[in-house]
Amino acid sequence: MDLFRREVELPVSAERVFAWHEEDGAFERLTPEWENVQVLERNGGIQDGGYVVVRVGVLGPIGFKARYEHSGYDYGKLFVDEQAYGPFRYWRHEHRFHELDGGRSILEDVIEYVAPPFSGWMVRHRLERLFEYRHRVTLEAMVG
Repeated sequence: MDLFRREVELPVSAERVFAWHEEDGAFERLTPEWENVQVLERNGGIQDGGYVVVRVGVLGPIGFKARYEHSGYDYGKLFVDEQAYGPFRYWRHEHRFHELDGGRSILEDVIEYVAPPFSGWMVRHRLERLFEYRHRVTLEAMVG
């Protein structure tokens, strides 16, 4: 199993960052255009029992569908996305929110996954690029 972990310090409270993740359209704001992701179905938000079904276009008409289910909801602190079906043998993404002194916080993303065969290097590269983008977008939203 592989582990990917990234964090960003933000100039606002963990509660504020968490609430921003709960807003309508958060998933879309955090998904870069180059990922070619289309939401096919959504039920609920990031609370326990919510889910999203997406289609990811890898190359032209070649792509895959995946369903991510939400659990572990702890307002202002944590929510989890787990793949119910999709390209990974295992995928669990913890969104952790840590309060710091002075009204600041840290957003920490921790992903455990088992990549499809022969794709480990590509998955790692895509995660690096994706979370660089996501953390930049989140930081800009918090200071803007």
